[in-house]
Amino acid sequence: MQYQRKDKQILVRLDKGDRIMENLLDIAKKESIHTASVTGLGAADIVNIAFFETDTKDYRQQQFNEPFEILNLTGFLTHKDNEPHAHLHITLGREDFSVIGGHLMEAQINITCEIVLNIIDIPIDRQHNEEIGIDIFGFTPNMKKPSFT
Repeated sequence: MQYQRKDKQILVRLDKGDRIMENLLDIAKKESIHTASVTGLGAADIVNIAFFETDTKDYRQQQFNEPFEILNLTGFLTHKDNEPHAHLHITLGREDFSVIGGHLMEAQINITCEIVLNIIDIPIDRQHNEEIGIDIFGFTPNMKKPSFT
């Protein structure tokens, strides 16, 4: 994995064998990132994705071991319990041109993956919402409201 930062943007290149979630959380720690948006594309061959079941309020996970094009990787780096937290979704293209996707648990790169992190100056600490069963954006009470004048 290699990355370069300029101001509030970080470009990341993951290489064969690198893991997306592991490396993004590592960058968040090293660069003291509290909140950032994530976008990317590339290729992977071991991918664990999940689907949130609203009835059980739990994720149903499945691992796929085949070559994929990462058509879209999108989400956020935030914090939960004072630790970096990644909430990412992924869309994967198969050899037969069909597509699958879901909540990314982890993915191993088989060629490369190119990711852009856009750092956001709004601290987000995820808070668990019992009603819906997931961790959602928690906004700081002293956050300045935008002025539209």
